[in-house]
Amino acid sequence: MLKSYLSYIGLAAVLFSATLQSCKKSDGINNNQVIETPYSLIYGDSSGAVYNTNDGVNIKPLLRTPDGFAARAICASGNNILMAKINLFLSTDNGANFNETYGLLNEQGIIATSIYNSADENRLYIASTTGRMGVFYSDTNGKQNTWVEDSYDVNITGTVSITSFTELQNNTMIGYDAINNRLFEKQNKADNWHEVTVNTALPTGGIFSLSHVANTIVAVDYTGNNGAYYTTLGGGGVSWSGYIGLPHTKLLSVAAPFDQTLLIGTASAGVYRLSGGVFVPANNGLATATSVNGITAKENIYVDVTTPQRYVYLATSQGLYVSKDLGQNWALSQPGNIVAIY
Repeated sequence: MLKSYLSYIGLAAVLFSATLQSCKKSDGINNNQVIETPYSLIYGDSSGAVYNTNDGVNIKPLLRTPDGFAARAICASGNNILMAKINLFLSTDNGANFNETYGLLNEQGIIATSIYNSADENRLYIASTTGRMGVFYSDTNGKQNTWVEDSYDVNITGTVSITSFTELQNNTMIGYDAINNRLFEKQNKADNWHEVTVNTALPTGGIFSLSHVANTIVAVDYTGNNGAYYTTLGGGGVSWSGYIGLPHTKLLSVAAPFDQTLLIGTASAGVYRLSGGVFVPANNGLATATSVNGITAKENIYVDVTTPQRYVYLATSQGLYVSKDLGQNWALSQPGNIVAIY
């Protein structure tokens, strides 16, 4: 997931040029255990509080004065932190203070995919209630008065209101309009949005949000009535196909950590993992009847180790959970009702 994968790891993205297989020591320090750059995990609970951790153990409260309203989504862009409630708020001081930066968020974008940070484009996308397609962006990490309406094909007709974004491995941005069941794509930062021809459409009556695995687009129905679907872009348009194995309950979150697994978080039925083309429960270590509100992935890269240590985190009704084996087993990191994560 090269491009989107950077957005998963957010503030932890690093490049390193030399890796050694053997254990090396400098001044008595084992470099195989020295982290070159720690990841940064940001999450919020139902009280409106926001937290940061670099290891899942040492947790630092952010936001000096929580307002009692939970965030719908949290995102990081550059050194800034953004939090979506009714409006979009920005912190430029590591989460100590948040000030409104955009006031026309699309409330139909009810989960984290209505805000998308494209790290390699250095562009932040949001779903808005205004403009031709409802797509606005900032190239200054979300600073106030820097939001610009994105460009689109002039031949797009009818009503469009983008509610969800994802970005494929091949650098294609995908936007979905859950209100009018329309799909759009753009090949690069400078490109216009183009409508994608749909041969077999998603079911009507749902509220779908987007994710992806490599270059496969994944659409998950928040209401749970229609399950989850997948498709790939092609010259002749797309045809959606359904996954099997998911429970009939709200599907609250979706992510494909490191492009190695696909996880869907549910209301009161924990998390499900795609295995052999079928979704199966992956709740070992989770409390009973857990709701999974968000999923994200982080990694630590060590000085002299070629393989990073990778983690998957869940924001759940029972607390913050972490997995070191791509979602097969979970451990509680912090109790609470965690509602948003990045």
